[in-house]
Amino acid sequence: MKCSNAADKECDKVGGQVLLSLSAYMRIKAHSLLTYPDECCGLLIGRKAGATVWEIMKAFPTRNAHRERKRDRYEIEPHTILTAMTGAKIQGLEWIGVYHSHPNVPPVPSLTDSELAWEGLIYLIMSVFNGGMTVARAWLYTGEVANGLTDGFAELKIATLEDAFFHASGHMNDLGAEAQIDLRDEVLPFNIIRAKEKLEQMQPGQTLSIIFNCERSLKQLVEALEDDGHYVLCLRFQGEHQWEALVKRGYKPGSKARF
Repeated sequence: MKCSNAADKECDKVGGQVLLSLSAYMRIKAHSLLTYPDECCGLLIGRKAGATVWEIMKAFPTRNAHRERKRDRYEIEPHTILTAMTGAKIQGLEWIGVYHSHPNVPPVPSLTDSELAWEGLIYLIMSVFNGGMTVARAWLYTGEVANGLTDGFAELKIATLEDAFFHASGHMNDLGAEAQIDLRDEVLPFNIIRAKEKLEQMQPGQTLSIIFNCERSLKQLVEALEDDGHYVLCLRFQGEHQWEALVKRGYKPGSKARF
């Protein structure tokens, strides 16, 4: 995911990344659509996996307790935060951030967001335009106001991963691919057909990078390829409604790679 113009240099310098589980992403999106045109809010549960890497495994939806301006403000009740923190601790996780929506406004922290932010927490903002189109961006609140930061926030890159990979060792940042197929503007089921054809041309164990922008494919493309015996290593959100899926070609008895 590329950084915004206002935060380009600082984002590159921080080099931070949010690894977001697909289930958390879909829950945040559903919550933001459900509450539109009001703002939704919730908590991010996960852990810090390195100096500049955060893993978000779960999204904990909460009630927007703001009494006057739910269209452009949100408030999370303290007892809700305590409940989420207690539940996270039992699971060996922690509260690492907050998410909220921006109805018909870009997913960039506002001055009000900075006034309410807690230093060191991740803030994921999901914009909802016209009740349908969504865009997500993630920010770390540093408390600083200089060095090109956006009201004290530094933008972080987002990688959306299948939930299973949070239980595996290592991270997916350095995964490479032997081949790539660009399926942007291809719709279901044709993108599935083309992806399967490309994988059948590869050797078992080789990895294919699939670029696509059909959001319904986040679920259906992944399920179709896994049902066909392949392995979806990770999903990376690249911004502007575009994703990359890294898929390892599986082995099926009797099949032969074609060149």
